[in-house]
Amino acid sequence: MITMVSSAFAFSSPPLNTMEEIIEHISVEHLNLHLEKEGTNYSSYSVIQYEVVLSASHLSDPRLLEELGVSLVFPDEDPLFPYIGPEWGTHYGSWSYNQSRPTFTLFGSISVEPKDVEQIEQSIGESRPQIAVYENFHELVPIRVINY
Repeated sequence: MITMVSSAFAFSSPPLNTMEEIIEHISVEHLNLHLEKEGTNYSSYSVIQYEVVLSASHLSDPRLLEELGVSLVFPDEDPLFPYIGPEWGTHYGSWSYNQSRPTFTLFGSISVEPKDVEQIEQSIGESRPQIAVYENFHELVPIRVINY
């Protein structure tokens, strides 16, 4: 009985048709940073790999979702800031649907100096990056910043 009532309520909820409503309902499902050491006989290097998975409401207008940009941001006080700077690129239009719920996966890597590996490994454990959501492709002023 409770399931039927909650299902009926969910189906009767109005769609999220404004950018503000959609952005307010975005949440972070998963954020992972890790250091990968790679090398050959001739050289060695390390990369920080990152993956962020966001979810939006199933009531979001898909056309508006495609206009949003997302980036991973490191505040000045974050321990990784000295190694990688303020942010890792802005990505657009990568929303897909997982069990009818829109999800956005942001992933990539950045090379770091091999001499910094030990410090970076420690900094990754202490890092608290933010996820910035942008409404406009051209203006890199986030409309919302999500602390993780």
